Amino acid sequence: MGVYGTQLFNTSSCTTDDKLVPLAQAWLRGYQSTHGSSTPQAILVLGTSNSLTAAPDVLNGALTDAQMQASAQAWFTNVVQPVAAGLSGPAPVTVWAGSDIEQSSSGSWYGPGPSRIWVDAFGAAAAGSLSSNRRCSGNDPFRLADYGDNVLTGGWTNDDIYHVAWGAPVACAVPQIYFPFMAQNWAGLNQWAQANARPPIIFTGPMSRGGAGGTLSASDSWSQLAAATGQSSPYLTVIGALNAIPPDAPAAPVAIASDSSATVYWSAPASDGGSPVTGYTLTASAGSVSGPSKTVSGLPPVTSATIGGLTNATAYTFSVTATNAAGSGAASPGSNTIIPGRGTYHPLTPARIFDTRQGSGALAGGSTITVPVDGAGGVPADGVYAAVINVTVTNTTAPSYLTIYPAGIPQPLASSLNWTAGQTVPNLVEVAVGPGGQVNVFNAAGSTDVIFDVEGYVATPAATPGPSGLFNAVAPTRILDTRSTGAVGANSSITLRVAGNNGVVPTSGAAAVVLNVTVTRPSAASYLTVYPTGSRPTASNLNFTAGQTVPNRVIVPLDANGSISFYNAYGTVDVIADIGGWFTDATNPSATGTRFAPVPPTRILDTRSTQMLGPNQSMAVSIAGNGPIPNSGVVAVVVNATVTGSSAASYLTAWPDGDQRPLASDLNFTGGATIPNMVVVKVGSDGKIDLYNAAGAVDVVIDVMGWYG
Repeated sequence: MGVYGTQLFNTSSCTTDDKLVPLAQAWLRGYQSTHGSSTPQAILVLGTSNSLTAAPDVLNGALTDAQMQASAQAWFTNVVQPVAAGLSGPAPVTVWAGSDIEQSSSGSWYGPGPSRIWVDAFGAAAAGSLSSNRRCSGNDPFRLADYGDNVLTGGWTNDDIYHVAWGAPVACAVPQIYFPFMAQNWAGLNQWAQANARPPIIFTGPMSRGGAGGTLSASDSWSQLAAATGQSSPYLTVIGALNAIPPDAPAAPVAIASDSSATVYWSAPASDGGSPVTGYTLTASAGSVSGPSKTVSGLPPVTSATIGGLTNATAYTFSVTATNAAGSGAASPGSNTIIPGRGTYHPLTPARIFDTRQGSGALAGGSTITVPVDGAGGVPADGVYAAVINVTVTNTTAPSYLTIYPAGIPQPLASSLNWTAGQTVPNLVEVAVGPGGQVNVFNAAGSTDVIFDVEGYVATPAATPGPSGLFNAVAPTRILDTRSTGAVGANSSITLRVAGNNGVVPTSGAAAVVLNVTVTRPSAASYLTVYPTGSRPTASNLNFTAGQTVPNRVIVPLDANGSISFYNAYGTVDVIADIGGWFTDATNPSATGTRFAPVPPTRILDTRSTQMLGPNQSMAVSIAGNGPIPNSGVVAVVVNATVTGSSAASYLTAWPDGDQRPLASDLNFTGGATIPNMVVVKVGSDGKIDLYNAAGAVDVVIDVMGWYG
């Protein structure tokens, strides 16, 4: 006979025993790590459902009688006994099995015949491990908790219910008492037993939802059952625990600010007080003044939340309280201080602030390192909202990706760089800094060296920002293409006047520009540095091999004449530059533009789960209202765009929805390549951007990092 498993967490697929056992053991380790020897006796019930969908691949979900018998025996041998054998730790815990013995009006659950077979077969398998004196208490292992609410439907009789709940030697009655009438039904079963010369059922305790969804509370569930049956309270109430106390306070949370909001992260309390945590309340404080609050709930509830309604340019901290069936515990210590709003950008001459080749060693697969940003490479020691960093990986040993995110928060589902083994890949990131001005760097597989060249920072929002650092987004416009003028030679620089070029950037008042720079047709492995004309810094923006086409976003200051330079180290290479916007300087007090609001890296598009972008095909992507981006006020968006699984060499262009597709590119790639690039793109009046793929078919992944408004 096979092993049929059960439904796990209300899924429709069968979970096999070998997967269930580690889950139960992990729960035990967590419980033991948070409960001491003085904790009241607890029972872990490894329960099964009698739904026909618990084995959907066998006879349309319905097991035969022989299969039911084998399933019950396997449940004891393969699940209950191994989990019990692994018990360790200070808290007293006993392992039981569980069986749902009710019927539903849908007819999709097993009736009394198969259920009796299952209970009897489990009892036979467990018989050698049972004590001769049935106590149905916390020091009586390997029993079977039998529960149900709709117990006299679908062909079930009093005799059937009595047998599987108490008559079978292994059975212990733990009835579901969600409403008062259920207690009366079970009391009626004991009256039937008395009339038929059967011993009365000694109820172990009721199964309660703890007052959720308008049902009885844990204590009221027992009160109803005890009043109906005349029995005194036992040692245990299932799900809604007796003797529970409010949970401990969570540790201090971590907050990351955005415009009029913050996303706050915390950990579950060390002790849940003996009853599951069902919710958390997050409260903002501006000094001694309480601000907005937000409550999240669930089993288990999430441990992060975004809270809005904050006043920009105002300092806030946050505290969290946990709630269980016994009430709410104490508030956590306060979080780090954040100031929400939108910040202005301050360009820097590129400077190297981190290089694993110079000390720390390559970053191993599955590992995370923390890199200080504040106080490095011209970034101030405080007052920093986000940083713009050119990140390069080299000496890569396996296909992998980096995720770069604020230090102190959980790793998000997002990527910042993607590569194959042996590649050297750069990409620009704009990322909020965590508490202490740090960012985390995660490498998925293999090992790689990581290099950080900082290009600028976003200042903490101010109530009255100055005229500098305001961003003016433009439709992508090509301002340089050496394929029509002549390649850049080895150890050579070319200079490009940007101010006044094509009328995109004004002749005065611009401090820096946002470019997508692409190198193509290089004759040798080399690197390109883009910098304000003058003294060349020790930094790189693009790294490439012979014959490779590589794009990268660059935010570069202008020199006093409004010019920038492009330096190539080796061989010859063609350079293409497309401008996407510019930042104001301090010379015009009435300058206008937008400011930056960072968000935790969040995936908002992945065509791998929908449909690839075909050749000569465009698609519109909603930005406003998508994920952490607000519904209105968004002028431009900062995303990391990744193409993967391409069937041909091609390029991707992003531009505002509603505009004509420009002569520009954001990513250039070969067939089969995985290429990332940061994209800063103006958003259409409808809150969307368009993506265009030139040739072949390709999947596109978009992770948003922030927005301008």
